[in-house]
Amino acid sequence: MKLSISLIANELSGIIKDIHISCNSKVSAIKILYDNNTSLDTEYVYLCQPLKLQEILNQKNVLKCQNFIIYGNEPENLKESLTDCNYLCISETSSFIYFINMVEAIFSSYNEWENRLIEMSVSQASLQNMLDLAFSKIRIPLCILDVNHQVLAVNHQVKTSDTLYTYMQQGYGYPCAEIIKESNPTLPELDKETVREVINTFSHNRLRVTTIKVRGHSIFYLGLHKSDAQPFQPHTLELYEQFVQIVTIKAAQFPKNMFVKSSLFEQFMGDLIHKKSLDQKIVQQLISYYHYKQFDSYYLLTLHFLQPAAKKNPEFINLVESSVSNSRCFYLEPYIGVLIQDEILPSDLQRLKKILHTYQARCAQSSCFHNLCDIPKVWAQMLFILDNWKEEYGAVQNYDHYITRQCIQTVQQKLPPETLYPPCFSRLAEYDTENNTEYVATLIAYLQNNCSISASANALYIHRNSLQYRIKKIEELLGFRIAASEERINMLFSSFFIYQ
Repeated sequence: MKLSISLIANELSGIIKDIHISCNSKVSAIKILYDNNTSLDTEYVYLCQPLKLQEILNQKNVLKCQNFIIYGNEPENLKESLTDCNYLCISETSSFIYFINMVEAIFSSYNEWENRLIEMSVSQASLQNMLDLAFSKIRIPLCILDVNHQVLAVNHQVKTSDTLYTYMQQGYGYPCAEIIKESNPTLPELDKETVREVINTFSHNRLRVTTIKVRGHSIFYLGLHKSDAQPFQPHTLELYEQFVQIVTIKAAQFPKNMFVKSSLFEQFMGDLIHKKSLDQKIVQQLISYYHYKQFDSYYLLTLHFLQPAAKKNPEFINLVESSVSNSRCFYLEPYIGVLIQDEILPSDLQRLKKILHTYQARCAQSSCFHNLCDIPKVWAQMLFILDNWKEEYGAVQNYDHYITRQCIQTVQQKLPPETLYPPCFSRLAEYDTENNTEYVATLIAYLQNNCSISASANALYIHRNSLQYRIKKIEELLGFRIAASEERINMLFSSFFIYQ
């Protein structure tokens, strides 16, 4: 790894007496200056004592951009001859041999640091491990955010007064929506400019952020967080840029679909619906931030596309939100949710149906609910509609059509089947089997039509007299009059679980 003279100077800061940098050059190794060094390569930094360097200068060699570490007290005329060179003057606090070993150890340490990072970039090592190793040399806190403001890695071992960085150590993301709104630079700005160095509007400290891109797509963002507003030291940026190059190699390993952008609102809705363990204080703050109340009148629409590519049309969300009053859309693969506040107007529904027809989509519509935190339950109801879709109900289907069916299904999943049927149904089922009759179906229709002969006959497509005969026969088999029986309610309840 090549090191700049300013980086070497930073490592030797405790013993440097003087420093002069005229060229922004980097060196790959240290060499000791000998008598026969008549041609000095700018690729190296030469370690020498003042007299030895003076001898080289006396040979009328022209020096430009060479690099020297001068061990000992240098005469003033030596400085005048090195105006176009880089040099560090070191005090004689230890032996010359010890100092040589010290400088070689610096090169060795940075070479090892770079090699370990490169190895990690092509292995299964985590971004967190890479970031921690990077911090060991950069010594200024780093953080990696994904395209949705979620923290992928952060230096937790750092204690800092930087308020922005403290929030990042806590995960950042949509719970910090108000801070994200106030903070700079924004992710859209970074997508355009790639690198931004700013005085952050929230922490008031200096912040440098680089967009890590792969094949032109933003993958994540690497931030360097200073604890004050002063400029970064050149050696800090040198190491930071080296890490940027290496972490870009790592970024190429991630699948492209791993970093799909979503809005902060989408992330909030997704975690609410998936019942992520959210701090209730944060939930209340976000509800307020998006101008909602926890307790109000809400409706939820869930849209599903027959042609999946259609939902990627950027116009679709705008069309829905402009057509349905007080609505806000969010993606939750493979669906689009629409949260509506207050009420759904009939005119809005008509416009929505036209949009659904154009984009070949189906829409499940909830009943009104009053606690926004109930949205996970309501979302499950919407998925039940889409999973049990009946074309005859139209393009927008209300949960009212499905509530009985889902209740039945839920009870069947919770209770043993045999506990749901009174003995009378078993007796009638045996009679039907032995006599090739349809008394179970007749009793179900009779119960579900409020024991009305006319309505039940219409439901069964038979004559009223035929139904009266069947009911009379069923009552003889059961031993009681159905319409007046105390068992009627229990039988009606059980009738919904038969033939489901």
